[in-house]
Amino acid sequence: MDALETIFYERVGEAIKSLRDNGLSNVLIAERVGVSESTIRCWKGGGAVPSALGLKNLADLVGWNVGYFFDTDASKSSLSGQETELVKVFRGLSIRGQTALMGAAYNIEEDEAQRGGGDVPPAGAASEPVSAAPKRGSAGALVGSDVGAGVRG
Repeated sequence: MDALETIFYERVGEAIKSLRDNGLSNVLIAERVGVSESTIRCWKGGGAVPSALGLKNLADLVGWNVGYFFDTDASKSSLSGQETELVKVFRGLSIRGQTALMGAAYNIEEDEAQRGGGDVPPAGAASEPVSAAPKRGSAGALVGSDVGAGVRG
């Protein structure tokens, strides 16, 4: 095995370990990547090579740039700091919470499209951090009339 192959297998294992460290079981990782649990174990141990689609799905799930698996100079993340934080929050939510968050995001996207985008920066552009935190109720849930409304199937 050459150095690049070694790096590839190490990074596949690192991705799976990262997901496991964030509370996902091999079963859940396998479901989200679209393979069997035994395949995930083989990938982690270097006993099998992920298909192109499997590797893309794994990269998407862990939030990494797929090129990171192949290139010693590539960055793990193709996301900005805010996008990475949003992914972490999303992954920490229940399925119901994820669905509500996606519904709210779709509502915002539709609203901004109707208004012509306004102050929305182009994709990949750096943006200023949001200064106002969303309002939360006593149980920590987001409050407001738009939260979770219009959830898409």
